[in-house]
This record gives sequence, C-alpha cells and structure tokens, in this order.
Amino acid sequence: MGCNIDNIQEQVIKTDENGLKHVPAEYVRKYFQEADKDKSGSLDVDELIALLISLGIEITSSASHDISKTIQIADDNKNKRLEFHEFNQFLYSFINAPASDLPAILFYVGDKDESNSIDADELLRILKKVGSKASEDSVRELMRVMKIDVNGIDFVTFKKILEKLQIV
Repeated sequence: MGCNIDNIQEQVIKTDENGLKHVPAEYVRKYFQEADKDKSGSLDVDELIALLISLGIEITSSASHDISKTIQIADDNKNKRLEFHEFNQFLYSFINAPASDLPAILFYVGDKDESNSIDADELLRILKKVGSKASEDSVRELMRVMKIDVNGIDFVTFKKILEKLQIV
C-alpha cells in the first residue's frame, strides 16, 4: 500500500453514474485484512487510523475525532470495533461524506445497499443510532405526513426529516 490518496483515487475508487464513489469489494476485503493486525476479525480505532495513514490520508486530531464519531455510527453491535460489513459501510461513508457533516455520515452509513437512497427500515435504524425512540409505525406516519416515498429517501429529503425531528 503506502501510496498517496491521489493514486488510490485513480486506481481504486470508482465513481458511478450518480457521482457516488465506491471501492471495489476486492480492495475493501484486502484493506480490511491488512488493517486487522491482531487478526480479531474486526478493526479498532487505532487499526483503522493506521490503515488510513498507510493509504496516504493525513489524519489530524480533529480528523481522528471525526473518524471515531463515524465508527460509533457504523458500529452496529456497539463493540467499539468494526467488523467487515461495518468497515464496508464506514469506507463508503468516508469517501462520500465530509467528515464534519453528521447528516451525510448518517445517510451514507445507513445506506446499506449503497443505492444513494434509504428506505423506511434504514431510516429507522439511523434514527435509533442517534438515540431516537422512533418506532416503525411513527417513521411510516412521519413519511406519510411529509409525503415521502418509503422506498427511496434521497439525501435532501433525509436532511429535511432530521430537521423536522430536530436531530441536527
């Protein structure tokens, strides 16, 4: 590895027709295995930061804080480590969302199928991650009142939902 971010972007990160960036699965797996120094099957903050540095990404103290925050959001089982599927979501969020943009981080981490939209179930998971007591019924009712398609919530609409719920 040890190359700079420009080389990584040219050689690894692919941009789809919607402008979303993706890392091909074989690279995600390779990066995960290389970063998992203790062979635990998961990455802690230090392993993840070491990986990002090895990829040529400069990590400042504020970036380290933002990475820790993103890990908390991506960490589905709350063990303060990222298993492979969580790492995949972290990486997708990391390359598509500015580190200081909480709504964008929440959206991309929640977009499990990387479709650039979330459905009602993904929205509910995101709301629970930020401490909301929302239920499936309350989410569907909110979407009905706001006239939102439950199958395809884009980022702009997602931000409106967060604002309506006073989450951001």
